[in-house]
Amino acid sequence: MICIDPLIRSLARCLKALFKTVSPFLNTKIFFGRSIQSLPDRSIVFFPCHYSLFFCGLAGIVTFVNKRPSSISIDIERLEKTAERIFSTPFSSAPKNGKADWKDTETLLQELLHSVHELKQDDTFFKIITEADLRLRLFKLASECLEFCTSEEKWLIQNMGTIPSDTVETASRCFEALKDIAWSIKFEILENIRKIEELIPEKRKRYPRLSVVTLKKINTVLNSIDRLEVRGRDSAGLSILIRLDKTEYERFQGDLELNNLKKEFMARADQEVLSNRSINVSGSEKRNGDPSVTLALTYKVAAEIGNLGDNIRFLRDQIRTDTVFWALMEISPFHVTLLCHTRWASVGAITLANCHPVDNRTLEPHQNRPAIIHVCLNGDIDNYLELKRNLETDNIHIHPDITSDTKIIPLQIETYLRKGFDLEEAFRLAVCDFDGSHAIAMHSNLAPGKMFLAQQGSGQAIFIGMAKDHYMATSEVYGFVEETSMFLKLNEIKPAASSGEKPRGQIFILDAEAGGGIQGISAMTYEGSRIRITENDLKTTQITSRDIDRQGY
Repeated sequence: MICIDPLIRSLARCLKALFKTVSPFLNTKIFFGRSIQSLPDRSIVFFPCHYSLFFCGLAGIVTFVNKRPSSISIDIERLEKTAERIFSTPFSSAPKNGKADWKDTETLLQELLHSVHELKQDDTFFKIITEADLRLRLFKLASECLEFCTSEEKWLIQNMGTIPSDTVETASRCFEALKDIAWSIKFEILENIRKIEELIPEKRKRYPRLSVVTLKKINTVLNSIDRLEVRGRDSAGLSILIRLDKTEYERFQGDLELNNLKKEFMARADQEVLSNRSINVSGSEKRNGDPSVTLALTYKVAAEIGNLGDNIRFLRDQIRTDTVFWALMEISPFHVTLLCHTRWASVGAITLANCHPVDNRTLEPHQNRPAIIHVCLNGDIDNYLELKRNLETDNIHIHPDITSDTKIIPLQIETYLRKGFDLEEAFRLAVCDFDGSHAIAMHSNLAPGKMFLAQQGSGQAIFIGMAKDHYMATSEVYGFVEETSMFLKLNEIKPAASSGEKPRGQIFILDAEAGGGIQGISAMTYEGSRIRITENDLKTTQITSRDIDRQGY
């Protein structure tokens, strides 16, 4: 005899369990080739793409207001005497019982390291460039640090088993400090001077101090993007935004006429698409209302296959051979901001037109452009096509050579400018329109000396290196470590889980005229709520350029 009732109950339980398992998927949306970070709840995605697979790197620098040249003196004798005191008490001379006190040595090393880092500031760096004897003495100091370190490390290895562990630890810290000192002098100062001199086509010609400082910052950004290039190198681009007083601009135009460069200048300023050696020119005002003119010079390279370093060598060569740029360097620019980007293509063909930075030119007459807007992007704008269709409805059309989603950013900013919003609010409103995970950097003639940064989503990052005389924003910590170890980080703001709200992005605006430090940074959420920044928000990285540079010791 078979009992039917238990079988029915068992079947019912199985069906109930099956329904419970599949019911959440009955209202599920299906996607193909989308990022999982931008999908709604209850979604299934086939062939998902991940932001972590599309590697980009950006570096940007904004300087403080250019100060009058000061009578800076470098006390090289003090540095040399500090080093002599360190060398006078080698670890190899420690007593056999290992009870020597090395606190003084560690203190002297930190003092020397700090003093060497101070030499990288604009005024002291310029003095080193102009004094050959100073460079020789610094090179000798670095060599002596390395020689002492090499000798002491050899002793340490030979006597490792007989030396107390605390002495070994102290010695190791001191050796690392000595190597950092030598590295900073040789590579972060002297090697960069060599790179800057190589940029100048006529090495015997003296340029104004502020122009040499501008070259220093260009070199710094190119160094940074060279390191970030390990993340992607199908293209690279550099935007140099320079503001001149009206009289300085008139002098510049006169120099172009005198050197038969006016025709080239006009041709480069009349291109339909922002490309290599493009020039943007626009009138602007100082904050006191005085008239000024802003120029943006752009250098780009794109190649599907290339070796590490090829792109940056190309950009350096373009700058070195650009006669218009060097005519501009005869003038003392008031404000200079820089944006640089290296990319592993995620959207759009690998072409100069798609290479970052991109600007706000369209197929419509460029006389109607209300501003120069240059933008770099890491990540993706997922609703790019939708926003593009909206622009086309308003008779704004993108040049067909440009297929990058980055192009929508400056055009969306411009849309809000035309509605009467100022640049800060136009930037905020524009980034609120973008779906996806992204990091954005922008500068414009409407705010000379300012850099606008926005980050949303966990797939991207922006770090702001806090040097004494400038800010340096990069997408990786190792992008700014040549300049400073102090930094801020933009963070995604996550609301309470119960609120059901999306994570909110952050916007930082770096202002060259605010005097530096955290007081020169304004921050807000995408919704416009102000974010208060304090000294407690500053972080310090222990990574140095010696740690990450390919040459290494």
